[in-house]
Amino acid sequence: MARYAMLIDMTRCIGCDACTVACKQENGTPVDTFFARVLNIETGKYPNVKRIYLPVLCNHCDDAPCLKACPNKAIFRRDDGIVLIDQDRCKGTGACVSACPYGNVYLYKQDHWYLNEDEPYERDFVKPRLNENVARKCTYCAHRVDEGLDPACVVACPTTARIFGDTEDPNSVVSQYIVEQKQETRREPFYLLPEAKTKPATMYLGTMSNQEVQTMGNRAEAGEPSKLVRGPQNAVADKPEAAKAVPARFQSRRLKLLPMLLGLLALLIPALALAQDTEINAVGLDTYAASACAGCHGGTGADGFAPSIANTALTEEEFLAVVRDGTAMMTPTSADEMGDDVVSAMYSELQVVEPAPATDTDDDPEPAVEMTAVEGLDAYLVSSCVGCHGQTAMGNSGPPIAGTQMTEEEFLALVREGKGMMTGTPESMLDDEAVSSIWNELQATEKDDSQIPIAYKVGRFLSQTSVGHIFMTVTVLSLIFTILVLRYWVGNSGLKMLKPAIKAFGTFKAWGIFLKALIVEGFLVSSLWKKSKHRWFMHGLLLYGFCGLMLADILMAVFNPLRAELALTHPLKLFPVVCGGLIFIGVCYVMYRYKVDEYVDNGHTLGRDFLFVNLILHAIVSGFIVVLLKRTGVTDWTMTIYLYHLTTIAVLMLTWPFTRGAHVFIVPVLVGITRVTEAVAESGVDLGFEREPSPGRHHKSQRIAEQVIGLLEPGEEGSVKLRYYP
Repeated sequence: MARYAMLIDMTRCIGCDACTVACKQENGTPVDTFFARVLNIETGKYPNVKRIYLPVLCNHCDDAPCLKACPNKAIFRRDDGIVLIDQDRCKGTGACVSACPYGNVYLYKQDHWYLNEDEPYERDFVKPRLNENVARKCTYCAHRVDEGLDPACVVACPTTARIFGDTEDPNSVVSQYIVEQKQETRREPFYLLPEAKTKPATMYLGTMSNQEVQTMGNRAEAGEPSKLVRGPQNAVADKPEAAKAVPARFQSRRLKLLPMLLGLLALLIPALALAQDTEINAVGLDTYAASACAGCHGGTGADGFAPSIANTALTEEEFLAVVRDGTAMMTPTSADEMGDDVVSAMYSELQVVEPAPATDTDDDPEPAVEMTAVEGLDAYLVSSCVGCHGQTAMGNSGPPIAGTQMTEEEFLALVREGKGMMTGTPESMLDDEAVSSIWNELQATEKDDSQIPIAYKVGRFLSQTSVGHIFMTVTVLSLIFTILVLRYWVGNSGLKMLKPAIKAFGTFKAWGIFLKALIVEGFLVSSLWKKSKHRWFMHGLLLYGFCGLMLADILMAVFNPLRAELALTHPLKLFPVVCGGLIFIGVCYVMYRYKVDEYVDNGHTLGRDFLFVNLILHAIVSGFIVVLLKRTGVTDWTMTIYLYHLTTIAVLMLTWPFTRGAHVFIVPVLVGITRVTEAVAESGVDLGFEREPSPGRHHKSQRIAEQVIGLLEPGEEGSVKLRYYP
């Protein structure tokens, strides 16, 4: 696959602006839009003053920040590396303008033309090609490249300062020119603003005056490194055969597997955590192993969370009666589901099964845990308590309650009201007399720590306090990641270079514009509302649904700090359920769009987009399943799915600054900076913003100029200035 790039030889550029005029003619851009600019840089101190011409254009970056910042997927990267903006999809948000560290994305609310709008040239040639109030930038003249032609600026350059071609092809003009210049002039390409980490395709060769060249009678000895090539070079490899990079589109397709793998991992974590450390020995248990009984009683009949049935003392008739009628948490099994002959075969197998031999890991191994019912727990064993607290009352998914220290009144209150994951039990399901009998039995049962199962040992870490500590840590890490990511984007916006102009404009006034943009264009998403109310509504389901969930969690912490079980119709319970439902609908809509929308793959972020959406879906669905299981009293899988739910939320919080979730804070901040920059440029408080041909990017051009002068003229005295000629 081709990788188109442009090389600009600064020695050849004479600042004639032929490229600028050719670009405007080819693309029909308005007055204030210059895709191909030439920076006129002056540096030095009289009488040692120098002037350098630096052509700038879109760099068509491999890691294009404008593409990642666009919330509408209007910016996409082709397989040949050219980055384009779909004007029909662009909503005019403006985040991409500040996201580009080079100032090469243009967005104006109103266009100004060279001729009257009713002139044939403007009416028939220019205006039909450009939509108003959408982002624009250099396209490398993709329409010409697709026809096998060079971009217009390359053709128009009278000194051949611009060289365009495929850097993946060692025989292309640009690849050969790089090799030739390295050999003859010891010059290697450099890139603008390497600290932005955008991997730009546009490269530059420094001026000859800074190189050791044979034409100056100072040819370097063979093999001697150049002493004057400074700064980060990021040069093309010495060998002409450039390594073939995997196209970004295929990289995105491979990244689609990431959400699936994470989902499988999240399923395996709770399964492994709750698994017993037991060696399965199912020899001679063919019929039993194929039945549903193995799911509760384990592969050997003695290593599950349900009671041991290996070497059962029941007669065959009693065994059949238990299977048919059920007991405690065990549901009945009809003859249609399991015939009498199958039950008889299972009984015979279990009668003669040998327990798995213990592993000799030390000289004094611990005795095997007998997960069988304790004598004297008759009332307890026929109650629903056994499902969570185990057959021995030593715990299962719930805590051990054998030898409880609670008074009978406290025990009864706990049964009736519930606590944490435990739902309240009404008197119609378990009367006071039965509760009293259970309490007496538990009081008389001695607690044995060796019988506490691993399920509880895992589950106890999910107490309200433990979960709070875990998620506090996750939240802190997520905030740190968010700050680091936000710092990168603010750095790209050139805010540091803009500060002097903001100070002259008025800091409080700038803050007012910024906060207004955060609310109106960030939180309310006004640009999307103007272009598509349907898309705004579906987008709002996710955004405002998340806001509702955060508000619900705050209200729960204030009014129900102990997280006592509430009726489903209670406002504190109903509100998050409704918000979760809205998010679920929004996620389903987004996944539908991802399936049918041909523009969903922008060539760069598809894997991260799918990861974010899938994590949201898994978190919402698992949350609803936990609520459903608790309401229906099916407790066997509650802890496992709850653990999966918490794991998914934790992964979502830790990864969202690096996925599409980052748009929640990146887009509003970048839009706010864009609006402040526009206001500063319109105010005329800075001469550079007033005179620059494309208002709103003087601070970024100044940053580029200082970087280039620092690279080519290190130690140069005097300031670096940009000269504009209005």
